[in-house]
Amino acid sequence: MDSIVQLAGTTTTTFYRHFASKYDLIEPLRQHLQEHVQGVLQLLDSPEVWTREGLRKWLDSYTAMWTDNQGLCEAYWEATHVEPDFARRAIPDMEIMIDSLTHLLAPLSKTEREPFRVKLSLLLLLADRAVYLAKISEADLGEAILDEFALILFRSFASD
Repeated sequence: MDSIVQLAGTTTTTFYRHFASKYDLIEPLRQHLQEHVQGVLQLLDSPEVWTREGLRKWLDSYTAMWTDNQGLCEAYWEATHVEPDFARRAIPDMEIMIDSLTHLLAPLSKTEREPFRVKLSLLLLLADRAVYLAKISEADLGEAILDEFALILFRSFASD
């Protein structure tokens, strides 16, 4: 909480005047971040993206979104460590966003859809950590991390 107050350039008293609890702050931040993530996820709803090169370009788009929202992304993961209820929502929230990828999901049968949604949810949540590692690494290593993650994404769905 002290970090949030300091970053906001305010006092704890002022903070609690606007937010009754940490959770009251986390929820609008989660919703705001979800809107940004959803925008990048929509790019996955095109068959052209599902090549190794296409997924690598998609990771560049995700990286740009992550860079623009780095503080929110970091706050999100920190919140999952301190708020168990918030952490439990991570995969269901991702699955809700994935459900909007109608072109991607349309060819899947009902029995194929659920495992696909879970796998994609986990890989997309891991994308955040891969981008974080790429951003804090030296340039060559950062690019190699993203290249390898694109390959992991591609191979994970090549048989689906």
